[in-house]
Order: sequence, then C-alpha cells, then structure tokens
Amino acid sequence: MKLCPYPFSRLQTNHEDGSLNPEKEAFYPCCPSWFSEEYYQIPKEENLADIWNGKAAVELRRRMYQGDYSLCNRATCQMPLLEIDELSDRNVTFLETPISPENLAAIKRQDPVMPALPSSLHLTADLTCNLSCPSCRAKLIPNTKPSREAQDEYDYVQGLKSSLEVIKMSSGGEVFYSTLQRQLLKSFNP
Repeated sequence: MKLCPYPFSRLQTNHEDGSLNPEKEAFYPCCPSWFSEEYYQIPKEENLADIWNGKAAVELRRRMYQGDYSLCNRATCQMPLLEIDELSDRNVTFLETPISPENLAAIKRQDPVMPALPSSLHLTADLTCNLSCPSCRAKLIPNTKPSREAQDEYDYVQGLKSSLEVIKMSSGGEVFYSTLQRQLLKSFNP
C-alpha cells in the first residue's frame, strides 16, 4: 500500500476571495487545487479544533488506505506516494512532512483518525502586503486589522505549538509586513 504523507502530517490553509468560492476557504492537507470537486462536497467542520480529524480528513485517509485517490487530483499533484515503511524515513518524506510516531502507528493499523496533531502547517491566509504587483493584486492590502482567516490561522497555530515541527509561511501577501505574522514568528522559542 502506498500513501501520500500529507493527510497524516500536514495542514494548509486556503483563502480565496469570498465572492469567488467561499466553500473552499478552510484547512486542507495540501494545495486546495489538488482536490477533486467531490472532496469539497464533504461537510467541513466549523470548529478549527475538529478539522484535523474531521469528516473530510477521515474520509480522505480511509480512501487512501483502500488505494482510492479519487478525492485527489493526481494529474496536478506531484507528491510521490510512499510505502508505509518509507513514511518514517525523514529523508524520504522531506523535511516538510514529518510524521509523528503516534500517527505512524495509526497508519500501520490503518486507522483514519490520527492520535497526534499535525506536525507541519502551511499558512497562506494572511493577504497583508505593502506592494501592488500586477501579477498578484490591483491594490495594497494594508497592515491593519487582520482578516478573520488570518486570525483563525494565528489562533490555530497557538493551539498546535507543542506538535509543530515545521511552519511554512508562504502567505498570499508579504509575511514580514504583516503584524500578525511577525507576532506569530516572535511567539516561538528559537
């Protein structure tokens, strides 16, 4: 059996303009564009604490154990599928996707509920930026009151601090311009 390491180790936020696709604003195991439309029809949890082992996450993992990747768009996803024994090798799973020993044990039992929280988080919801590059946006997004999505990210990270090994902050804006992102970085013990 080959698995994608992301649903067992990682969460990524997504923020799209609410007028375009509000149902795709949420937390995902990986890039939201790598999922099929069927995935978006699975009810999402309202409570951030329930997302990691929510309906969508459990259904995705359950199907992967069965070799069913129909919720994923494997045509666009470049993440290699790995044997269970390879998932514990950090050189194979990359530094971005470390899987905790507790979650590895659950994988070996084919349990879709992960006992440990994610060890990797990719933040993208803070769109604050001091530039207006034509490739990205038509106007500045000032460093004022954080958006609901950016605040949700911040709050969620605070609850995950003990389990996180990796935080990727690519953001939709400029990480170091955002007061909230800088505050988040300062909250970690170097």
